[in-house]
Amino acid sequence: MRWERADEIDRPGRITEQILDALSTADVVIADITGANANVIYEVGYAAANGIPVVLLSQEPEASPFDLKDLRQIEYKADELDAARGKLARQLHSALGTKPAET
Repeated sequence: MRWERADEIDRPGRITEQILDALSTADVVIADITGANANVIYEVGYAAANGIPVVLLSQEPEASPFDLKDLRQIEYKADELDAARGKLARQLHSALGTKPAET
């Protein structure tokens, strides 16, 4: 499995096209909607409209845009990331239809 951050794509070309290409081939999208960045919200909408599962992260779910408030969000604190790790893993496994590795 590979992963890619949209802001770390280093190929030359049009940024928007590259992001949409990456989204259209994704098995799942993880998006941090803290601060309601317009680009991130657009990408979440694009993924959802194309049937790609989206896992949302937020430091402040109560401040989420209206249309995203009823979606499950993993709340986290920047200085306590380990606390959100288990929730993220469970949602990813659910979105991908996989089972977690036994520990």
